[in-house]
Amino acid sequence: HLKKYGNADAPDVGEFKVEPPHRKDGTTNFYDAKSFIAYFEEHKGDSAAIYATMHPRPVFVAVLNDHNAEHAGFRDHRASFTPSFSQEWSTWTQHNGRNHAFSSNDEFATFLQQNAPDIVQPTPADMLSIALNFRVKSDVSFKNAIRLSDGNTEFQFDNLVNAESIGSQGGKVAIPDRFFLEIPVFDGLHEPSYRIEAMFNFRTGVGERKLTLWYDLVRPQKTVQQAFKDIWNQIEEKTNVDILHGQP
Repeated sequence: HLKKYGNADAPDVGEFKVEPPHRKDGTTNFYDAKSFIAYFEEHKGDSAAIYATMHPRPVFVAVLNDHNAEHAGFRDHRASFTPSFSQEWSTWTQHNGRNHAFSSNDEFATFLQQNAPDIVQPTPADMLSIALNFRVKSDVSFKNAIRLSDGNTEFQFDNLVNAESIGSQGGKVAIPDRFFLEIPVFDGLHEPSYRIEAMFNFRTGVGERKLTLWYDLVRPQKTVQQAFKDIWNQIEEKTNVDILHGQP
C-alpha cells in the first residue's frame, strides 16, 4: 500500500511511503520435502495444517493460516509440494506394457544397454550380454520359444539370407522371464530407490519371422503409493503435525 504520510519505518518511494503487508498471504511452491518442511517450520502458526492426496496427482499443501476450533482463518498463506517423478521412473513406465512393445530387436537391445544400471537382477553385465545377443541377431527368423526350468525363455532362430531362412545356420538365444529394478520413484537429491519386479513378455506366431518383445512392471502403482507414504511419514516426523488426507 502507498500512503503519502506512511509510518517512519516504511521505505521511501519518492514522496510516498511503502507500508509492509498487514499479514502474510500467497502460495510458495517447493520441489523437495526438505524445503517444504523448512518453510512450514519458519512460518507455521497456531492454526497451521498440512493436507495431502495422491489424486489426481501426489501433492502436499500446508495452510499456514487455517481455521481452528476457536477462530476462522484467512487460509490464503500456503506452501505446496508436488513430488515429480524421477527420470528413471518415467523411462521405465513410459515403455511399460504390450502397447509399448519394442519395434525391433535392435530397439530392445538399445533400451537395455542405456538402462542396464537400473537393473539389479540379473546383473547389469548379464543384461548387457543379453542386449548384445539380440543386437547381433537382429536379422534372423525366430521359430519358437521354450520356457526353461531355470527361469529363462529360450528362443530358437534361423539365420536369413536374402530374406530366406536357412535353418542349419540357426541357433538359440535366451532371456530371463523376469528382472528387478532399483530406481527412485520421485525426483530429488536424496530420494530412496525402490525394488520393482518386471516380467518379460513376447509375441510370435506360425510363419512369423519377427519376435516382438516387451515388459510388464508388476503393480507399479503400489510402489508409487509406498514412496508417497514414505514422504508423508517424513513430513509428519519433522513437523510433528498429523497430515490430513484431503485437499484444503
